[in-house]
Amino acid sequence: MQHVQNLLQELDQLYHSDTLAEYETKWQIAAKLVEQAFPGFTIAYSEIYNSGIARLSDGTMRHVLVPQYIVQ
Repeated sequence: MQHVQNLLQELDQLYHSDTLAEYETKWQIAAKLVEQAFPGFTIAYSEIYNSGIARLSDGTMRHVLVPQYIVQ
């Protein structure tokens, strides 16, 4: 799990860098790893909300794992 967390943090950093090709390559590697380690999940770039009643956004964008929605 730590390896996946590290990859997601790397993606966060690369997302704002100048090299889209490097980001895309790392994203593809991370997506394959996530699909193997956590079947049914993928990576999304998402705004993070705090927990609690107010559910206020703290304005943070991060790469996170989310379940895949498969229409059958």
